[in-house]
Amino acid sequence: MGALKRIGGYLGFLLVLAPCIIAGIYAGNLNTSSTLAGWAVGIGVFIVEISILVLLAGIKDKKDSRWGALGLIVGIIPAGIWIGGPLMTFRPFTAHLSEYIAVAASENPDAATNDGQPLKGKLIPVDMKTKKIDPVLTELSKELRPASPEEVGTVAALWWNEHRIGHYGASGGGAYRWECRIVVWDKATGAPLRVSRNFIGSEPPSSSNRGASQSGDKPYKEITEYLNGLGHP
Repeated sequence: MGALKRIGGYLGFLLVLAPCIIAGIYAGNLNTSSTLAGWAVGIGVFIVEISILVLLAGIKDKKDSRWGALGLIVGIIPAGIWIGGPLMTFRPFTAHLSEYIAVAASENPDAATNDGQPLKGKLIPVDMKTKKIDPVLTELSKELRPASPEEVGTVAALWWNEHRIGHYGASGGGAYRWECRIVVWDKATGAPLRVSRNFIGSEPPSSSNRGASQSGDKPYKEITEYLNGLGHP
């Protein structure tokens, strides 16, 4: 009987933890500050779960449930910031993704014949691996970030790769470093406007709990500086 209770406790813990992890990973993929977004949303989901239990207990025992309601509001805020915010920003452009991807058809263009020329219109960054708008869109300057698809004149194609550069222990998981190749394209002509640039992320952690795979941070700071530094007429 004791073993069954322990198993039930473990299962209950996993049921509580799983939504936190899933929501955290989802938020991390939508933001350049993936670690902050992931932890904030994961903790927020946990607070929401606890608050729901408090509210249900309050209804059952006819107690004041104000703390449960307050916790529910507090727990939802991170998801609104790090999930709702990016989704609202990306939404106008998702219907045009196939158009942007078609412009950036080649990962290795021969040359950027217009290298150094001012960009035309505003810029949309596309993750060519996931076929989605890249989160760096939210970090673009006011001069570069489009408010609507009609303003887009330039496509920045980002090819992300995780390279294994080591491992943890004799039979542990891999140590990975992010790398990103970027080519900037003229949306109207399909011509490359900049030669490809490579960006390398930070080194993975030197150690890992129980040998689990680990990755360093993506080089979003350098990518943001590069894209915002591209000139306009």
